[in-house]
Amino acid sequence: MSRLFRSFHAALLSVAVASCVSSARDEHRERRDSEHRQRREAVEEEEDDEEDEASESMEEETDEADEGHAVAKPAAFCIVPTPLHDGAKFSATISHPYLPLSTVRYAELKGEEDHIVREVQDTTQTVAGVECLVLAEKEYEDGELAEISRNYFAQDAEGNVWYFGEDVDEYKGGKVAGHGGSWLVGRDASEPCLLLPAHPTVGFRFKPENSPPDAEEFDEVEAVDATITVPAGKFEHVLVVKEGDVAGKWTERKFYAAGVGLVSEDGEADLVTTKR
Repeated sequence: MSRLFRSFHAALLSVAVASCVSSARDEHRERRDSEHRQRREAVEEEEDDEEDEASESMEEETDEADEGHAVAKPAAFCIVPTPLHDGAKFSATISHPYLPLSTVRYAELKGEEDHIVREVQDTTQTVAGVECLVLAEKEYEDGELAEISRNYFAQDAEGNVWYFGEDVDEYKGGKVAGHGGSWLVGRDASEPCLLLPAHPTVGFRFKPENSPPDAEEFDEVEAVDATITVPAGKFEHVLVVKEGDVAGKWTERKFYAAGVGLVSEDGEADLVTTKR
């Protein structure tokens, strides 16, 4: 993140994101060095055991989603600060390599029970004074429409993708039955949330939703070099992001392929087709 922004505020935002990533690496290094000094007189087997115990603070990874996932000790959750307040410049064109919504405008994912249709709308939506791309997502369960959400995204000059909220219609029996999970910047939150950092690194933690109690999510980058095969094909160098409603308790993984976008939701819904 060393490119020069056109404005001072945008530069501050870049430094904030870079600082969070750097803090994660520094915390890992300091902890490792401290453990080494404390145990340098112990036998080699004891050192290995102690390092294993230290890494258990992440959680027991009993269901590795893919061989070759990189594992890193977690840093504290990093909520990237106040881009609106800092005067960052946003665009409704989303060109992030792992989420190229302005290029790959339609995607369909299917599983045994789930069916998800994601489609970028032709019109944008202004949220908190920012023009946002609109991604409509329809979710079907057992063949029946369960939810339609309209998600609002914008990208800053550095390439970070920000989430400005969503309008949600929950369906039951073909009729709207609720709006659970709806939230918008300017109504329920004062700032957008970081959906995807421009340059994700293993161990980086962030909150793509931060409007409790209705919408709150904790994420951590688990891998940037995974391989996954889905009906749409085999993808390498895949970004894997762990998600959960509680910090450190992961309930789902999402897989993003460069140049394509989302290719799998925890193996329960896999990419079958895309359109540009």
